[in-house]
Amino acid sequence: MSTASVILRKAPASLSRERCKVSPDVLEALNADGSLDEALTALEAGRGFQIRVRRGSDRYDLYTVEDKLPPAETRTVRMSEAGLGRVG
Repeated sequence: MSTASVILRKAPASLSRERCKVSPDVLEALNADGSLDEALTALEAGRGFQIRVRRGSDRYDLYTVEDKLPPAETRTVRMSEAGLGRVG
């Protein structure tokens, strides 16, 4: 399983608490082994896929990637305030 260190930030737009937007560089890091090729193609077609976000050694939450962020937002995962609350 591929991993990436990210910065969690509040999304400016309204997202449900289970959805997030991810910067392209993070998606690239997560796909280093090619395991997300099909999921990224589905994302381009408007269908999301799920990622686990870890906060601490024993805290994980599952989020559906809804869209990509602009390339200028590096190492970033954006989610709603309620979504951020899920990971503490």
